[in-house]
Amino acid sequence: MLVSHATWIAILFVSLCVTLLVVLTTRWHSMVTADSLAGVQKVHVGHTPRVGGLGIYVALWAGVLLVDDGQEHLLKLLLLSALAGLRVWLDGRFDQTGRYQSPAACHYG
Repeated sequence: MLVSHATWIAILFVSLCVTLLVVLTTRWHSMVTADSLAGVQKVHVGHTPRVGGLGIYVALWAGVLLVDDGQEHLLKLLLLSALAGLRVWLDGRFDQTGRYQSPAACHYG
C-alpha cells in the first residue's frame, strides 16, 4: 500500500513551517548561523544563514515518524536518508572550521 495523501501533506507542512520559521527568525539567529563575508571561498554579497536545509531535514525525520509500520521498505529508506543527511550536516560543521583556507590548502584523503 502506498503512503496516504494525508501523510505526504503532513510532511510537506512540517517542511514549510520549519523553513518559514527559519526565514522569519533570521535576524535573531543570524549572528550564530550566518556565514561571514570574509574568506576566499565566498560568493554571497550579504550574510547568508547556513541553516537553509533544516526544514527538509526535519521533514525527513517527520516522515520517519509518520510512515505506517506496514511500509518497512519506505521506513528503511527514510531512516537511511536521515542518517546520511546527518553525515552531510556533520561534514558541513567541520567544513566551517577551515572556511578561511583556500581550496588548494585543503587536503582530503
